[in-house]
Amino acid sequence: MLNDLLPDHIYFRFNPYLTEMLSMVEIRPDKISQMEQDARMYIRRNEEKFQKAATALLEKRQIQQKVIDWIILQRQLSGL
Repeated sequence: MLNDLLPDHIYFRFNPYLTEMLSMVEIRPDKISQMEQDARMYIRRNEEKFQKAATALLEKRQIQQKVIDWIILQRQLSGL
């Protein structure tokens, strides 16, 4: 929902596709290897999105822009 409400330069969501859903305590080498392969493929396919997120995070924003972004967000959220 936030992806639809917020401007592209404010909200980034990364949901990598995994071949198989695994437990957070997975230790089998073949499963770890598959997760690493899935992650590498996701990074390759979404490199531009990662670059945009990094640029947005490194961008210095003036207090005025922060206030404007907050006002826009409040208006969008109140329209739900």
